[in-house]
Amino acid sequence: CAINAWPTLEELFAMLSGPQHMDGATARTSGGGGGPEDGCGRPLEASERVVVLWDALAPRSAALAHAIWKDFSNLCRFVEGHDAAAVLATLAGFPGLAPCKVVDAGILSVLLPEGIY
Repeated sequence: CAINAWPTLEELFAMLSGPQHMDGATARTSGGGGGPEDGCGRPLEASERVVVLWDALAPRSAALAHAIWKDFSNLCRFVEGHDAAAVLATLAGFPGLAPCKVVDAGILSVLLPEGIY
C-alpha cells in the first residue's frame, strides 16, 4: 500500500478481516497458477477482467464490493471511486463514458470488458 494512496480492495478487506484471512485472500486472488484463466488456460489480462468501481465510504457499496470480491475476485478488477488517478486510468479504456455516469458517492458500478450495457 503506497503512502497517501487508497488501499486496494484486497488490502482493505485483509485489514478488516484480520491476518487469519490474508493467506486465503492471496491464494484466491493468485488463482494458484499466477492468476485467473480464460477457457484456454491462459491468464486473464487486466483489460479482460470485469471492472468494479466502488465507494469505500458507503457501507452498502463496500458490502456489495466485498460480496463480489469474495466470489468473483479472480474475474474482477476493483477500483475505489475516490482514487481519481485509478478511475481516470480505468475509464480511459472506455472512450465516451463520462465519469459521472459510473462514479458517484455510494454507487457501485460494473464495467464489462466488452463495453457498457
